Amino acid sequence: MDAKTDFFDIYDYVYQPVWQTTPFKIGSGVMAVLLLAALIGLIIYLRRRKKQLSPWEWALREIASISLEKCVKKSDFKKVYFQLTDILKQYFQKRYGWQTINKTDDELINYLTKQQFAYALLTELQKMLEGSLWVKFANQEMLKTQAQKDLKTAVRVIEETLPRDNAKK
Repeated sequence: MDAKTDFFDIYDYVYQPVWQTTPFKIGSGVMAVLLLAALIGLIIYLRRRKKQLSPWEWALREIASISLEKCVKKSDFKKVYFQLTDILKQYFQKRYGWQTINKTDDELINYLTKQQFAYALLTELQKMLEGSLWVKFANQEMLKTQAQKDLKTAVRVIEETLPRDNAKK
């Protein structure tokens, strides 16, 4: 071969590392943004996630949220009693697994009697449930006094049915 016709490399091989290429830089930037977004989402999720409440904690919190100061008319007190009985029925269902939500007040008392619920608590509960019936006949001040007493009764029923290791001392 003739030296004039031979080709010689006049340039060295150029090697560009992968991490210095434009597609790698763009991909890395996108991955960093996605990772940051996932991390922020996880932090928000963990902060918003509510602690799972036990049935008695839930019931006590719900009863504490009932405000008698807002009750001005008899219909307001009816709503309070409806809410209170609903909380207790849900509590019994969550705590013991009893089907109590769909029961009337009389059916609830009969059902609790069949379940051999504590007699002292059962009589207090029965008096409290009857309080919703005489709302139409009582005057405003008497209603408020009785409603406060019935709220305390509901709290007492819940506290008396706490598991022994969670009972207040």
